[in-house]
Amino acid sequence: MISKEVIEVAEKLAERYETISLEEIKEAFKNYPEDYPHRLSEIKEGLTGFGSWHRCNLCRVAYDCDRCLYAPYKCYRSAYSESYYAIEQAETPEELLLAYRERAKVIRARIEELNKDEE
Repeated sequence: MISKEVIEVAEKLAERYETISLEEIKEAFKNYPEDYPHRLSEIKEGLTGFGSWHRCNLCRVAYDCDRCLYAPYKCYRSAYSESYYAIEQAETPEELLLAYRERAKVIRARIEELNKDEE
């Protein structure tokens, strides 16, 4: 069972993905030298918590993948994998912005699916 709290956090995350600006992403890219080894992962984690179970708002609220929005799968499996890996593999601010927008669509669709199941 997916809790209302998880759904609320997912809605906020989708909103974050929908409203983050290209300028904000570019600014984050400027804060790390290009040769910094973990540059991309730290940028993504810092902007949205992506890629880190201890910084991801969904992981922190659900505590367990079985209680997450993406259950019974994981956030990087099944129908969710394409948008997950688009963010993970994005190397430019423009690619990251597009990937965030796509992930928001996935989150919104999953929320809608869960809401229909409850009716």
